[in-house]
Amino acid sequence: MKFSPLCVWGNQVRPSIKVWIGFSAAFVAASLAVLFWQFINLEPGLDMPWMPARLLGQGIDPYGAYLEPTSNNPQFLAQIPNMLHTTYVMFAPLGFMSWEWAKSIYSIINVVLAGVILVRVRSIFKLSNMEFSLVATLFVVSTPFRVTIYNGQFSLVALLGVTLFLERATITRAIGLGIGLLKYSFAFPIAFLILLTKDIRNLLGLVLLPALFGMVVFHTIFQARSDYAIVSMVIAPLRVALVGTGLGASDLYSLFRSVVPEASNVTLLGILIAISIFGLLAAIRLRELDKWSQIALICLVTLTILPHLIYDYVFLLPVVAYAVVLRKTRLKWFIAPTVAWHWFLFGPFQTLSVLVKIPETISIVLGLAMNVLAVTGLMLMAKRDSATEHETSDHCN
Repeated sequence: MKFSPLCVWGNQVRPSIKVWIGFSAAFVAASLAVLFWQFINLEPGLDMPWMPARLLGQGIDPYGAYLEPTSNNPQFLAQIPNMLHTTYVMFAPLGFMSWEWAKSIYSIINVVLAGVILVRVRSIFKLSNMEFSLVATLFVVSTPFRVTIYNGQFSLVALLGVTLFLERATITRAIGLGIGLLKYSFAFPIAFLILLTKDIRNLLGLVLLPALFGMVVFHTIFQARSDYAIVSMVIAPLRVALVGTGLGASDLYSLFRSVVPEASNVTLLGILIAISIFGLLAAIRLRELDKWSQIALICLVTLTILPHLIYDYVFLLPVVAYAVVLRKTRLKWFIAPTVAWHWFLFGPFQTLSVLVKIPETISIVLGLAMNVLAVTGLMLMAKRDSATEHETSDHCN
């Protein structure tokens, strides 16, 4: 039976390959044209950690500069230093460049990373040419793809690190995962999975190596200061996150923050600990699954428990690939709502919300409900033997 990209979601209409390729090329070209227009006419790269890296290169603690601003320190734009220390050590070469050069080079890096991720996802999920065409088109046309490249986000670095490590745990990929987890809001389920799985537990030190490296660099640079305290240095990213991070798109933590906006830091810390139990339960379930299911489920769980804005929903790419190749058609209906919402409908809804003053909590609840539906579907339907099904199934079941 021939495969058609439309039959993946249950539609029996079978357009010719040429028609599909034409539509695909048109959609991709339109999405890239929008991205190019944004770069030319707007101000791209505002979230790229250029300013924190630049301050570090000048011997200034970016965390302290944000938490205790002075007239001598420049504006951070949207570059809140809430990631782990190694992030700003890595970006230091860009910090020495001009703003125009730095944001242009990083946008090119992100485009290359997107291409690498698509190639790896195709290999991991064994996508046919038509399946890959469908998945790649949806991804490039999606809002998160454009936003993460336009804003200069770290999301694609994190996605590549997580995906490669879960595909095959090696020494190099463990270090790569550690680099990806510098965006530590993705860490809970993965950390528990590492601790619970004997085969990869021995690589924990290598996963932690990038984070430890950054702390050593910061300690070396700032230890001579009279007000320096190593504990304050270590927890500085969390301190910034507690005061400088806004609400996410569709997660449990953001829902709590939206409902209880005046919660104290102690309360928020307690909520984080409670939410981490969700990550532990997910990790226990993940151990029973094959790598395809693990990658899809861990991406969904991380988006569901801690704050992630719309650009982080590039993490739905492995979920979409998994749904495309999986034999169980019913699972697609669990996953389709969150993909449609976060990739294509979230942006228009946010615009509408501003116009008619819809509370942000409504959007969070809608997105969270769709995430939970997708997680539930994966929990119920993903089986150990799905690896065999990927090779033998009829994709248009």
